[in-house]
Amino acid sequence: MIAKQRKAKASVAGAKVQQGKNGVVGSKSLNLMVLAEKATRKGGINSAIELIKSKALNDEPDAVYFLSKLYMGEEVVKGEYDTGWHLLMWSAAHGVINAIVDVAAIALRSVETSEDAKVAFSWIHEAASLGHPECESILSSFYAAGFGCKRNMKLAHMWMLKAQIDNYNQELALQILGVDEKDNNK
Repeated sequence: MIAKQRKAKASVAGAKVQQGKNGVVGSKSLNLMVLAEKATRKGGINSAIELIKSKALNDEPDAVYFLSKLYMGEEVVKGEYDTGWHLLMWSAAHGVINAIVDVAAIALRSVETSEDAKVAFSWIHEAASLGHPECESILSSFYAAGFGCKRNMKLAHMWMLKAQIDNYNQELALQILGVDEKDNNK
């Protein structure tokens, strides 16, 4: 009986892992972290980085994204921000939704012209089109304000409805926008 329960739990856990796509909950991303953790325990952080690099060299988008975060974060790998940026762009171009959201957030923080706004809009639109709830809500705001696009209230309402259906988190949406909610409550 206990063996059956364990097997059932394992299959449910496996199903949950399989439901994600490209780094959202994806099994490849989870398995990569488990392998990296084991490599770190055995041979230190450099072993883990080499493992992730080997996966990235095999054009595994989740591994490339993970490596980009390591390089850009500088907590683990120092002085490799440019390499991290190139890896981030590659993984975004290969459909890793978290990479697309990261690029969108960076684009939003550097808007100075209407062309910059169009670029930020396109990245947010890409993430929203892939089902990212917070980007759906941001896209709604962009359509309502005409930010990077022609103002369209019908599309704004449709995207907000989609974000609500997908249970968007306003705090996460504000983080992507680079807004600190505490500053707004002063």
